[in-house]
Amino acid sequence: MSLHSKKIKWMSYLLICLSLFGCKSENGLSTDLYEILGIASEEINTKFTISAPNGWNSFRIGDSIGLVIDLVSKDQISFSYDYGAKIYINERNKWIEIENIAKYPVGSFIVTPDMLPQDIPGAVVDPKIQKTDEPITVWVILFGDILTKDGKFTGDKTAASISIQLNP
Repeated sequence: MSLHSKKIKWMSYLLICLSLFGCKSENGLSTDLYEILGIASEEINTKFTISAPNGWNSFRIGDSIGLVIDLVSKDQISFSYDYGAKIYINERNKWIEIENIAKYPVGSFIVTPDMLPQDIPGAVVDPKIQKTDEPITVWVILFGDILTKDGKFTGDKTAASISIQLNP
């Protein structure tokens, strides 16, 4: 794993922990990452990571967000073309899922450790956000299914996440 990948992994994990576990829901309880995602927080960004390169994005509300996928494990991962994308914003100290209005083909593909980075399809999400005069942070999570070395589903999911600030 490259130093850059390690930094992204730990920064993403720290951001998730700080933003989620520091937030309180309306009933006063800390938000549980597993309840939101269905995956343990320590599993996030361990098999693959995502980044939003400056050259691909305007970081403006209303624009799509292009994401680069970086496989950081020796596992094969199956992804649907929409990467199972979920997008959240924080409103009143509660994570609210918002609609992803991007359109995707039906089907799936497999990413293997021997693939070159440029051969791994990037992801695009298009968060449906009402216009605002204030910047807003979106939390994007992509999901995949872990495969055995011979390409069979293990039943285990993996995920990667990134927080992105969008400006008016």
